[in-house]
Amino acid sequence: DVKAALQGVRSLLGVIAGGLDLRGRSD
Repeated sequence: DVKAALQGVRSLLGVIAGGLDLRGRSD
């Protein structure tokens, strides 16, 4: 499914963005 793939990419980007956000806050 293209929709399923897009959802997976979105959640992955969200996790990556969240990790970067946490890193920036801890600085």
